[in-house]
Amino acid sequence: MTHLSTEDVPNYQLMQIIESYHLGRCYACGWSLSPNREAGCVPGDCAFRPSERDSQYQGWHTRMEILGRVAAVTRRRNGG
Repeated sequence: MTHLSTEDVPNYQLMQIIESYHLGRCYACGWSLSPNREAGCVPGDCAFRPSERDSQYQGWHTRMEILGRVAAVTRRRNGG
């Protein structure tokens, strides 16, 4: 298993994620955050699922990969 370092998630991307959550928005799609997964997006889990043919797919997919790297770094830091 490859260990991730903080260099895997540049600071400007971390700041964008924090800012979007501070504004109550999903980082991946921009929708409003919901109180639970059944109602929509929650931090780290986007409810938007564009098809690969959708023009919004590439940007969404890239932002979801960034969220995955942030989660991996956080788990590693927390001993998980």
